[in-house]
Amino acid sequence: MLSTVLIVLAVIAAVGLVLAAGAAVVVRRPALVARLARFAPIRRLMARMTTGQIRRARRRGDVPAGTTDLEVVLAGETGAEAQAAKAMIARMNPRQRAELSRRTLGADGLAALMEAAATPDGGDAGPGRADRRRVAAVAGAPAPRSAQRRKAVAKRRAARKAGRRH
Repeated sequence: MLSTVLIVLAVIAAVGLVLAAGAAVVVRRPALVARLARFAPIRRLMARMTTGQIRRARRRGDVPAGTTDLEVVLAGETGAEAQAAKAMIARMNPRQRAELSRRTLGADGLAALMEAAATPDGGDAGPGRADRRRVAAVAGAPAPRSAQRRKAVAKRRAARKAGRRH
């Protein structure tokens, strides 16, 4: 009985070791990561692993205070898009940076970014409705026209009411 339990534990440990080694190999191959990111459960797992690594780096003190998660992720990236994103973030104030980081990396944001990167055409299909709404909602972006109209209507209505009271 004891030998059976020990054999089962050894098999479980061996499977865990093989999975860890496989994950280490997969992480070093971007094309393979992009293919695997097409599947939602794997994409969610990778997003959780990334956020966990960011938290661990913050606890160890490897990340300077005041740096957003998005800046941490972009620090390891090279390329034209990453440089453009870094330049855009550098022009933002701290509140806007935090809001952009929260919207892109918070909740399902990172998984959505990974999904866009995993599309067969590389995510160049153009922005969809959800992307346009997300961009419009980012701090510093102008309010959509419909919101401006509602505000203008509310202001006129309030002015008419104030005019009737006097």
